[in-house]
Amino acid sequence: NGLDSEGTPFARRAVPSPTATATPTLTPTPTPMALPVELRSDGWVFRITNIEVRSSLAGTTELKPEQDAFLILIGQLHNFSGERRCPTFDDWKLTDAVTGTEYEFAYGQETSRMKDELGLDYPGGFLGLCLADGQTRETFLIFDVKQSVELSLVFHMDSGGQPLLL
Repeated sequence: NGLDSEGTPFARRAVPSPTATATPTLTPTPTPMALPVELRSDGWVFRITNIEVRSSLAGTTELKPEQDAFLILIGQLHNFSGERRCPTFDDWKLTDAVTGTEYEFAYGQETSRMKDELGLDYPGGFLGLCLADGQTRETFLIFDVKQSVELSLVFHMDSGGQPLLL
């Protein structure tokens, strides 16, 4: 008969059209890290006491990161390996835990400016930061990173170390 149960002709009945609805995106909320935190590897400990994220570095001219920010880790490096060793910046690996992107140590003007500002040495690329067995030194690491919720830092002197989520 062409009528629905309410007596309305099918041709006149309003047919709802699909509407776009926003699907909520779950964004993890970073949990503040309780400092200090220790990263261990083969008789070595890097005790991180301060973490800074900067959009630029001050100096005679402002230095901007190539990515989104400079990640600066400040702490003490302890040698308990039984011998004098010289870790270099290659002994730290910073990775985006979500995408797998690896970030290199920001070596160059970045390290020079931070060394001047903090008055600290850093593990260089050639000679490293040499410590005798039992010696501790204040140092820093600096990386040029994209904005990320989860970064994983590994300190690997010989056989490797445990990752630390930052």
